[in-house]
Parts: sequence; structure tokens; C-alpha cells
Amino acid sequence: MKSSILEDAQKSKAKLNYRLVSTTNSIPSLVEEIQLGFSRRAKWEMDKGKHAKVAADIEDRFFKLKGLTF
Repeated sequence: MKSSILEDAQKSKAKLNYRLVSTTNSIPSLVEEIQLGFSRRAKWEMDKGKHAKVAADIEDRFFKLKGLTF
């Protein structure tokens, strides 16, 4: 009885150890993915600003032409 409880505890400990090692090993790749996402977001924000400026310029040009007929 005691030996089966001990074996079960050892199996549980081994599973937990495996999960801990697996999680610990995945942290660097997770950090890299997060950093990549942040860098992409910064680029998207910058591009978003550029596109907004271009759209505003286009709207301004067409606004000046409003009311003209061809």
C-alpha cells in the first residue's frame, strides 16, 4: 500500500518536473515572439500615421476641387 502511494507520488513528481522543464525551455522563444510583436506593432503604428497623412493630403486636394465642373 505504502509503496504504491510512493510510486504514484514519484510519477506525479516526474510529470511536474517534465512540465516545469518544458515550460522553462519555452520561455526564451515566447519572449522572442513577444518582442517581435512589439517591434511589428511599432512599425504598424508608424505606417498608420504615414497612411493617415497621405489620406489627409488626398482629401485636401479633392476638397479644393469641390464645386468645380469638368
